Amino acid sequence: MRIAIILLFLLSLPLMAKDNVELLAEATKKQEKILLEKHRILPTDWLEKRCMQMALELGFDKISQCNFIDSKQINAYVLANGKVYFTLGMMQQIKNTHQWAAILAHENAHLVLNHYIKTLEKYQNPGLFFPKSKIKKMLKKHENQADEWSSNRLQSFGYD
Repeated sequence: MRIAIILLFLLSLPLMAKDNVELLAEATKKQEKILLEKHRILPTDWLEKRCMQMALELGFDKISQCNFIDSKQINAYVLANGKVYFTLGMMQQIKNTHQWAAILAHENAHLVLNHYIKTLEKYQNPGLFFPKSKIKKMLKKHENQADEWSSNRLQSFGYD
């Protein structure tokens, strides 16, 4: 009986990868829905075009869309589908193109480094000795990795 269960598990491994992609797509839709229920998108064609132009110039091909939302919070979000959301509060704090590029690079880094996939996999299979505190530690590690990746990338393009 145990051998049959192990074989069934091994045979389902390729399917699990597909399930992760589907789960990630579903989670992304939910995240976006929650975000847009809380905040409205600001009509900012010029900023959206400038953001996408910057992403193209920096080779951030994972970024699919730039959006700006009406929120006083100082934050930016990237979803697994490549959509980046900048809050109005964040944009009011940005003083120059270098700062904006740094935020965009950081968000792109989460996509390049597959942080969403890694987080989803850890939530699905946390392991016996992987409490919530370790998940928080992992998420902090992802933030540090994104900072390091974006810093290196921007320096190679001559950004401060």
